[in-house]
Amino acid sequence: MKMPPLNPLHVFSIVARHQSLLTAAQVLGVTQSAVRRQISSLEDYYGCKLFKRKRYGLEVLPFAQDLAKEVAGAFELIEQQSEKLKKSLEKNINEVTIKTYTSFAGNWLIPNLSEFFALHPEIKIVIKTGAKPIDFRENEGDISIQIINHDKNGYQSTLLFEDTIEPVCSPEFLKKYAPNPKYPSSILRQPVITTDYRDFDWNTWVDQCGYQEDFKPDRSLNLGNALLAWDAAANGIGVAMGQTILLKEKIKNNRLTTPFNLPVKTGMKYYVILPEKNAKAGALIFKEWLLKKFLF
Repeated sequence: MKMPPLNPLHVFSIVARHQSLLTAAQVLGVTQSAVRRQISSLEDYYGCKLFKRKRYGLEVLPFAQDLAKEVAGAFELIEQQSEKLKKSLEKNINEVTIKTYTSFAGNWLIPNLSEFFALHPEIKIVIKTGAKPIDFRENEGDISIQIINHDKNGYQSTLLFEDTIEPVCSPEFLKKYAPNPKYPSSILRQPVITTDYRDFDWNTWVDQCGYQEDFKPDRSLNLGNALLAWDAAANGIGVAMGQTILLKEKIKNNRLTTPFNLPVKTGMKYYVILPEKNAKAGALIFKEWLLKKFLF
């Protein structure tokens, strides 16, 4: 026996629930005659009447009551699952997961997010931090801002900015340990703040700027990430190696200063990275906003 027609079954379940052609027509937004035709179609399929008339409305015949109950449950389940899928798709379209470094997220991304939300209030942002390169195959995110040495298969990357570094400290720290701003090298003999992930930055800067003889810190403080290091420097604990582009606001607000004014390019570059295919619309919108902020 082939499946009964679904639309008449749906109409049947509505009529059975309300026991009225008029009410069913109002619920479905159609005419009574349209409802009647659908019921007649189903009765033709089964070869029997499914309702009996009462003084006020209709009543499902006993042998069709189980059918009415099961059909109503089936359509309710379909409706629930359909709504669940719809919400899931809406979330998938409007939610963008960004993977980047703690330093970038804390010093640039979060302070600028209010501008993005003002332009695109419909997009929900999720930020994940970590130094491990993103793997789109493992659903680690929809877009990434990270350092890469070359394009990888399955990725599309756009240059965002070149990594530059230079020492930073609080204005008070500089004034205390290098009172003559023309000769800031004395701060290199004060506490130096390093990080686990970028422990090579100090040697890179010292070698390129020729401060090997002056770089003799009396002690060092090692912290887990650059965000902590820069916060420690802003609080006068020591001198840290800063990433110039990410610290513009802290320097502008006089929380940090660059005593040497000698930024050095590390050779590393930050890229906006997306999947080569099937990138989310929201991720593409975020990418365009990001590029405008950095490149224009």
